[in-house]
Amino acid sequence: MSDFWSRTKSGLADARDASKRTAQRTKLKAEIELLRRKQTKLKHEFGVEVFAFWDDQVKRDAVYASYKAKIDELAKSVQSKQAEIDQLGGAQESSSAQEGTAQTPPPPATGSAAPSLDEI
Repeated sequence: MSDFWSRTKSGLADARDASKRTAQRTKLKAEIELLRRKQTKLKHEFGVEVFAFWDDQVKRDAVYASYKAKIDELAKSVQSKQAEIDQLGGAQESSSAQEGTAQTPPPPATGSAAPSLDEI
């Protein structure tokens, strides 16, 4: 009889731990989505701001550098959170979620020497 109870306790503890990991993964995925939305918002802001300075390469490059630093910082946060998800055992789930995330391609380049938005 005690063997039954010990197996039941063990099973409940395993279920509790699995539920906790699932909740943590879900929270991290939501945080990643929020960070990606912030990245998209910054990219839109960049486009609006850089348009005003399109003919002035010095100002355009300064605006680009400013936004790139902010977007890169968000990307590092996304990578950090993704690593936490992978560590929790959600690698299969997170990779399928990433495949479903569509990225908006940058507009086609003109004859200008502007920095590539692909790097952002």
